[in-house]
Amino acid sequence: MSSTRTVKLYMLETDLTNPYVKVEQRNAKGVVGTYERIVDGYKAMEAPGHRMVGCVNSNFFWTATSSSIGLAGNPTGGTATDGVLSTQPDEWHMSARNTGIEGWNDMGYVMIDRSGKCLIDNMEWDGKISIGDATYNLRDCNRQRTDPWNDEIALFNFRLGTTPTRTFSGTEIIFNVDDWRINGNMTCTVVSVNHTGGTVLTERQGALQCRGTGADFVSQLTVGSTFSMNLGIYSSHDASRPDILQMCMGNALCMVGGELTQRNTNEDYNTQVYARTGMATNDDGSKLWMLVMQTPGMSTTEMCYIFKAAGATYVVGCDGGGSAQMGLLGEVMNTTTEATPRALNNGMWVFTTALDREEAGQLAFVDDSPMEMPAYSSYTPQMRAYTAEGNFLTHDYKQHTLRCEPASLGTISADGLTFTANPVDGTG
Repeated sequence: MSSTRTVKLYMLETDLTNPYVKVEQRNAKGVVGTYERIVDGYKAMEAPGHRMVGCVNSNFFWTATSSSIGLAGNPTGGTATDGVLSTQPDEWHMSARNTGIEGWNDMGYVMIDRSGKCLIDNMEWDGKISIGDATYNLRDCNRQRTDPWNDEIALFNFRLGTTPTRTFSGTEIIFNVDDWRINGNMTCTVVSVNHTGGTVLTERQGALQCRGTGADFVSQLTVGSTFSMNLGIYSSHDASRPDILQMCMGNALCMVGGELTQRNTNEDYNTQVYARTGMATNDDGSKLWMLVMQTPGMSTTEMCYIFKAAGATYVVGCDGGGSAQMGLLGEVMNTTTEATPRALNNGMWVFTTALDREEAGQLAFVDDSPMEMPAYSSYTPQMRAYTAEGNFLTHDYKQHTLRCEPASLGTISADGLTFTANPVDGTG
């Protein structure tokens, strides 16, 4: 006996070769450590030449009950926006990893590089600073932990805002950087040194909180000194280091090269039928698919087949349940598992950068499905309007004129908006 299940889902396909498309990862409110509703993020980000098309949630995140080391509000795994690292890839849930060919069994990162291409892979972290020929590894980025290591150097930037004030016997180095980037050497200039923390950082500033041997390593730095920093993020599988602009992480790397991975079956979260979010790309990274499904949902295996049918070959399963949300034009499209759509930790957003125009350049029927009309009946179709660049204007455009082909099928009203069928058989 077989069973069936009806699942309502929403999928957004983005052509990354479109010059008017910009994809951005956003941490809630633009910082690390808090939450934000999609509609509030939309209002904060919407601007001329930067109009939202759609977005989905991405990372899992720690809550006050799931983190005992001060990480509540932090995304699990790495996040980056416009080349600025917000949080580094870490060891969350890495017990699912394996070796050999089944190593495509890891966490799934969705990235956009500087060429605009989408990359999906598992990523690891080896950030470091260099003074002369000597180097020292960075522990993490913007992780305001209550369990600092005795000998760590931890990085903070304006995505956290203010450096931690936890008591420590060490040194905080405040520095300026000309431009933030991932996987590229940056020259940093020391602007101040303190031993208390609590420093408010500007966009071009960062901080190193250093303890033990880490503090010894930076002890030679004084105001005006320079050092080098490289925020290294590399693939677990081929050691490549992409020039990352945008980055988020879901949970499982579910499909690679069109083949499903073990991650669809080695974790209960992925095998259960569940409301969930996923993202995907194709072999050349020219497209980004975002998908959200409502309850009862699917397993990640079933989700992969949906993506595969659309043309995707790499798939990441993201946070689901009450977090599974798709925004479109500023509204949450899917019915969530909670009465009010949940405030989220972060997500991936798609914008149009087309020039803002008021005049329509493209029209489309809201309902373009085939229909049958009895004689003498009338129909006023609802029209969507877009600018010439494809920027959405309205769902109810009325400045158009209909025409009927062939003309024998019916007549058009004087205002050009309504069709009335003649008593003849035919199609058109």
